[in-house]
Amino acid sequence: PSKAPAHSSGDGGGLLAGYADCAAELDHAVERLLAVEREVLAVIAQVPDSRYRRLLRARYVEGKTWEEIAVDMGYNYQHVVQRLHPQALHAVEEIMR
Repeated sequence: PSKAPAHSSGDGGGLLAGYADCAAELDHAVERLLAVEREVLAVIAQVPDSRYRRLLRARYVEGKTWEEIAVDMGYNYQHVVQRLHPQALHAVEEIMR
């Protein structure tokens, strides 16, 4: 079942203006997201340990699950979640000081 539009049927101008407003908001949100992504990547690039960089990028930039990261890196899940991830976060904290 389709959802009824939130505008009156005779208000084409309102519909178009609403669409334009939403598109502008989305563009702004995408710009903010890309700016934050650049900052995140810059911090990750400063992490000295390549394993930590790989883990951080996979999780926070690529959105991979812990299971996927463990398989990709050749470690078991527990090691990635309980050991490598906390160490990687500590490395980031040191950079951010």
